[in-house]
Amino acid sequence: VSGIITRNEGNVLSHVQLLARDLGVPNVVVSPELLPLIQRHRGERIHLEADDSGSVTIQKAGILQQDTNKKKEAETELLEPDMRKLDLKRTAPLPLSAVDSTDSGKIVGPKAAHAAHLMKQYPGQVPDGFVIPFGMFNAALENLNLDGIPLKEWIKRMNVTLQKLPEFRRARAKRAMLEKIRNTILQVSFSPQFKQELRTLIRQRFGSDMPGLFVRSDTNVEDLPNFTGAGLNLTVPNVTSFDDFLHAIRRVWASPFEERAFSWRQARMKHPEHVFVSILVMETVPVEKSGVMITADVSDGNQRYLSIGANFGVGGVVSNQAAETIIVDRKTGLVRLLSEANVPYKKVPNPRGGITKEIVNVYRPVLTPKNIQALNTLADSVHSYFPDLLEDDDGSLAADIEFGFLRDTLVLFQIRPFPRKETSNNNDSEEQWQKTVLLSEFPKGTYYAY
Repeated sequence: VSGIITRNEGNVLSHVQLLARDLGVPNVVVSPELLPLIQRHRGERIHLEADDSGSVTIQKAGILQQDTNKKKEAETELLEPDMRKLDLKRTAPLPLSAVDSTDSGKIVGPKAAHAAHLMKQYPGQVPDGFVIPFGMFNAALENLNLDGIPLKEWIKRMNVTLQKLPEFRRARAKRAMLEKIRNTILQVSFSPQFKQELRTLIRQRFGSDMPGLFVRSDTNVEDLPNFTGAGLNLTVPNVTSFDDFLHAIRRVWASPFEERAFSWRQARMKHPEHVFVSILVMETVPVEKSGVMITADVSDGNQRYLSIGANFGVGGVVSNQAAETIIVDRKTGLVRLLSEANVPYKKVPNPRGGITKEIVNVYRPVLTPKNIQALNTLADSVHSYFPDLLEDDDGSLAADIEFGFLRDTLVLFQIRPFPRKETSNNNDSEEQWQKTVLLSEFPKGTYYAY
């Protein structure tokens, strides 16, 4: 992948932004008013260049020449999951409270393991839930066959076959093969014992009535210090019936074999058959606002600052809605507004299941001073609670935290390391701070890349 082009405004903390960061490529955003200018040149060969300042230049091919003095990109680091650590014997679902960070990559993925640790460190602020371990996914695949071959072996052979095909045939063949895998996984039958284990756990955690549940994928190759994989696999939001919950499990298990997710991961892995899926199930919380906080300035990695994106409703920031984006100086408390949340609707959980949209007043700020203070307080403590997650050989990593507010009470959903792509200069000078702010003041009629 050389770059990403996104339609509409988006925001600097969305999942597509994190994916672009993982590969070290630009994400070029084309706003609606500029789209007609692009469409006039449809069919023409162009040169598009995004530079480090955020500017994007588009010219006819041949006018611009690449700078041959640019340093050679570092070779992409391959993902090598520790297969010796993997425990596939555990198949029964477990309460989130029975899991911890040490289980990451062992019985569940990092998302569930760190959410469980988050629950222990911030009691009452993380939605209750449970996990379905890697072992259940593995057991399901072992019982499936495709073309008379065990599915796991079929996946291994598929990868070998794809590598041997000429490039012009590979894309179509891969699409067809992945569709066969997904359709096979969607036919999984659950044993009466597993269904009963799920019913019992739901009753124990939430009472007699099934609440809304978010069913979230959690593989052994995401939320890592060198690769987030943010948004690659499926989350099924606010499932309210048991039958729909069972189907959501199948859909989440199949999602790593969607073409986009598979291709992105294949660029970082030699063995796609080494992907194992656990599931993190969390109770739906109808937060009035939600967002993402990075415990650093995303433009330069300076951990004196917080980068925060927020929307009214649930999940708007991660899904790339235009968001209220602020940078907070942790020493002085000064808040700088980079962009407003100008989306005229918010996403809310529907009591009958799924997510609906409601009109929202876009003329007031999303986060109050009280909300910002709560996030700043969280940032002060999180590194001491997650030393293993937020440290690597080069020092401290920023945290990437998904949060919400329900009646001004902070709710925490997820924590992951924010990958370091370049050395932070940690320059606290006002000159550096002004540079960061000015980059957000975009004149109209110009293309920009985050």
